[in-house]
Amino acid sequence: LVDMSYILVDPQGKVVAGNKEALNMGLKPETYTRVMQVGFRLQSKVDVPPGRYSLRLAVHESGGRVGSVFTDLVVPDFRKEPLTMSGLAVTSASAGQVPTIGTSDLRGLLPTPPTTAREFSTKDQLAVLAEVYDNLGAQSHTVEITTTLRSDDGKTVFSHAERRQSSELAGARGGYGYTSRVPLTDLPPGLYVLTVEARSSLGKPLTVAREVQFRIVPN
Repeated sequence: LVDMSYILVDPQGKVVAGNKEALNMGLKPETYTRVMQVGFRLQSKVDVPPGRYSLRLAVHESGGRVGSVFTDLVVPDFRKEPLTMSGLAVTSASAGQVPTIGTSDLRGLLPTPPTTAREFSTKDQLAVLAEVYDNLGAQSHTVEITTTLRSDDGKTVFSHAERRQSSELAGARGGYGYTSRVPLTDLPPGLYVLTVEARSSLGKPLTVAREVQFRIVPN
């Protein structure tokens, strides 16, 4: 068995959420072989109000070994600004080979579970998911959402754009779910930056973007 536990702590040191799960690692031989090669993925969900938090996660193996990680994170208030965007959820074709435990709200929105890997082969394909939150739905406008992939020398090697209409929101606040596929086939190995940008037709300041850096390695 492997015990996994996590807590979220606010700036005042108060624990606002947490969970503990016991994972049965009695795996089939073929699954065990795959886990030894690529590891395994655990998905878990927690709901908290907007704010700053410290995430503390620990894993304890029945044999006695312990691992832990701490990180700070911000849960934004997506209703605060006229146009905002979630973080980017990224996955790849190869990510589907990693055994996965747990469920996610992203199920069905991405072809494979989201991955924290930031190294992909030249034969892989990425998929990216973002939510664009538009709080000006009462005003008729369009939002152009663009995915761009640039190499470390600034050269654009991929770009895809689509336009969404505020009429989709029926005059209310709301969000546009956005996905894009990014082929990596035959791109030279090296560092790349994937950017998703949303731009409203209502004005130049109404622009928001998120980006992820990753490396392509030879297959």
